[in-house]
Amino acid sequence: MKKNKASSYVISVGEFDEAESVVGTMRSNHHRTEFTLCNDGRNPAGSHGALLEESHTQELMAVSYESILGFIKLQQMSAIIPHMDRNSQRVCLGDGSLLKKMKNNQGAGLIKLETIVPAWNEEKQEYVMDFNGRVKKGSVKNFQLACSDSPDKLVMQFGRVDENRFVLDYSSPLCALQAFTIALSCFDE
Repeated sequence: MKKNKASSYVISVGEFDEAESVVGTMRSNHHRTEFTLCNDGRNPAGSHGALLEESHTQELMAVSYESILGFIKLQQMSAIIPHMDRNSQRVCLGDGSLLKKMKNNQGAGLIKLETIVPAWNEEKQEYVMDFNGRVKKGSVKNFQLACSDSPDKLVMQFGRVDENRFVLDYSSPLCALQAFTIALSCFDE
């Protein structure tokens, strides 16, 4: 929609018009620098999985890109996700958006992920990152994420393999939906 300044994505595992196949939705702010991923919003007590006004929509992740003078710096990304409980279920955080909690440094029950800063290579005279052979081509969309409380623990990497293909590797605490939507957000312009 040309007049719509924000982006909205529906992530499904089947046909788009089948409500049962929707696993999440991601929306951006009008600057497209902040994204929020929500679950499908179904009320488990509802019949046939229908979407209800009083649904149990839960925010699963928020991503924020640093913006300087209107230009988005893809390499400066932060993401925030809810912790997992003992039963490997996402902790429900109740009221308040994840983006607001990230901006206000309210980290209780949250895991913050940040991009790993590339290192300067004196010989090549450029910034480089070690993708362990997984990424073959340079791109502004190539990035790695680590937990802010343990920056040595790589939890996601995304990068260009050839002209039209990218590779996405992720590990706990991210799930496939969260990792996919983080990667999807870097394509939004």
